[in-house]
Amino acid sequence: MNVFFLILTHDRSESLLALLRSIDSLERPPGARFRILVWDNASAAEHVAALRSSPFFDRPEVRLLRSEENTFLRGKRLLEDALFAAGGWSEEDFVAHLDDDVQLSPGWLLCALRSLAGEGWIASGSVEERRGQVVYSGQARLHLREEPVDGRTVRVWDHCEQPVPDLAGCSRVQFAGHRGLLVRSGAAARVRHDPELLIGGEDLDYSLALQQAGGAIGIAHAARIVHRGLGEGDAPGFRTREKVLSSWRHFYRKWGLLRRNACREAGLSEDEWLRHVTAS
Repeated sequence: MNVFFLILTHDRSESLLALLRSIDSLERPPGARFRILVWDNASAAEHVAALRSSPFFDRPEVRLLRSEENTFLRGKRLLEDALFAAGGWSEEDFVAHLDDDVQLSPGWLLCALRSLAGEGWIASGSVEERRGQVVYSGQARLHLREEPVDGRTVRVWDHCEQPVPDLAGCSRVQFAGHRGLLVRSGAAARVRHDPELLIGGEDLDYSLALQQAGGAIGIAHAARIVHRGLGEGDAPGFRTREKVLSSWRHFYRKWGLLRRNACREAGLSEDEWLRHVTAS
């Protein structure tokens, strides 16, 4: 069995190396082989030098691909395309989607694998600690409601921190964030990230697409990650108003629903946000 770790990175060499160390520390089932594919999104020269000088990138199982321009979250799709174009995978394998600002707990992989086997899910996500409580990295349920906007009705939801009900179980969910998500390889080959979603809605889109393809997704409550444990923030120019609006317009046209409190990422009021995103 292979586990393919797909990681998109930009100007976060310290964070990426911390993530790779956490992958090294994972408990793994007997015979499992790790393959790590990193897509560098046009990082600055000092970050590229830090990666190339690391012994991680001397290993045959670790591959570094570098783009000459920042593809933003389109790089998720490029990673998937690179993996499946190269072949060498089977239906018995798994794909782990990871962000470069997370670290995995040692039991993360085994917890996710057990939940996939025990529940029959096609993807299993993560939990993380926020303000002293363990919450889903995603949402167990999207609490949709209808809002009037310029004579139209728009389905909206607000992202919120949803605590897990216990620390030993697992839950089927509607949305599992891709900052730490294990997917059966066959499903990952069929369902890929939408390249039109540069920043905003991309991981919810992926969860919805997996379920639309006929599979259930869930989260094991013991599959912990640490998010931004080194104090990471967004790179300058990453989360711009234009990119956020463009991504969520595409998402809304595709799914007919909208995250209302994403207005803060675009620097707009809720009313401005709903009008701008849903306008025909």
